[in-house]
Amino acid sequence: MQLSVNNLKQTFGKTIVFQNVNFTVSPGEIVALIGRNGSGKTTLMQTVIGILQGREGTIRIDGTDINKRVAAKKDIVFIPDRFDYFNNKKLTEVVEMYELVYEDFDRTVFEASLQSLNLRVSVTSRLGSYSKGERMLVACLLALSTRAKFLLLDEPFDGIDVVNVDKLNRIIIEAAEYGTAIIISSHRMETLEKIADRTLFIEAGGGIASMDGTGNTGLYKYQLVSRETLPEEFLRRPDILLLSNLGRVYTILTNMPVTVADVPELIIQMDELSVHMEDILHWQEHEEGGRDVSTGNTN
Repeated sequence: MQLSVNNLKQTFGKTIVFQNVNFTVSPGEIVALIGRNGSGKTTLMQTVIGILQGREGTIRIDGTDINKRVAAKKDIVFIPDRFDYFNNKKLTEVVEMYELVYEDFDRTVFEASLQSLNLRVSVTSRLGSYSKGERMLVACLLALSTRAKFLLLDEPFDGIDVVNVDKLNRIIIEAAEYGTAIIISSHRMETLEKIADRTLFIEAGGGIASMDGTGNTGLYKYQLVSRETLPEEFLRRPDILLLSNLGRVYTILTNMPVTVADVPELIIQMDELSVHMEDILHWQEHEEGGRDVSTGNTN
């Protein structure tokens, strides 16, 4: 079973939020969705799930357009960044509601999962009395107990302590091992990098780029050691972003492979480094004429 998004476009009035968005998600994948503030991550998730109607494009599960066959939507569940619309309900009441809405909801699985996490919550207490982390953990367990094949999480780690982050990671990884596909939007890059199989990067008003598990981003990161200060004309080249500079050690990001022949003769050592998620965001700002990351100065 595969989730396929094809040529998706979303607008608010005359503003294009995103367009030409294409990606697929397969069973058992954990996919990170990243982008700068306002790039449309939440809007994309809401469009995929059907809360918002896309202006163009299709969302299909196993070839079925979920906007034309409502029954297909039982296989996809969205959890927003704030799971607070049940705050006045007891957990037992919420479970009963899920049983009514989702015909495949498994109460036994939910109760066993809740017990395994050793959460100090009462099922007869109102969800509003839970911490944000506890509500998010409960929300994920509820969603997975519906037996949905695709789970969309919007900023699940925001405002959660490290213990609950670890518990949430465990839920996500175990769910993926059982075949659930999970898309996670978050600004917690260090957490995403630990669990994601690949990354989708959304550009504001544009499309989406994919970074696979091998780190193939189309970007290259190098650490350069120089005999003396590197010339400004090299560091200010449009195809180079200076990430940091400590003495004669420079870390740069570029959109093309670099060889020794491409760098100034002053370079005495060059090492290629791994490109991380935050590097992608820095590169986008660089392309938009943003700030030099190493100094904070506008280009």
